[in-house]
Amino acid sequence: MTDTRARAAQLWCLPQHASKPMDVEFAESIALALADERQQALEEAAKVLRRATVSLVAAVSLLEQGGKQAAPSNKMFSQMLRDYKKAIEDAKNFDAQAHAGPEEGA
Repeated sequence: MTDTRARAAQLWCLPQHASKPMDVEFAESIALALADERQQALEEAAKVLRRATVSLVAAVSLLEQGGKQAAPSNKMFSQMLRDYKKAIEDAKNFDAQAHAGPEEGA
């Protein structure tokens, strides 16, 4: 459980809250905290995704420069390049969607 969720659970389990429905202000504060937590997680995922994409770009460059001796067969070499290039494209598309505003990403 995250710190935010654990704190929300602790607060809501206090005796004064036992018989009351959750008030709007409290619910809003939990929603904002969870949204902030989600945004931080997305930003970290984007950093990891960018690092992986850069590594793939470097691998493709080396494979292309190294020629087909970089793989045991021509078919395997071609498939590796296709797979890496598709992964790069997928990562770039995901990153673009993750950073698009609500009106752009829909």
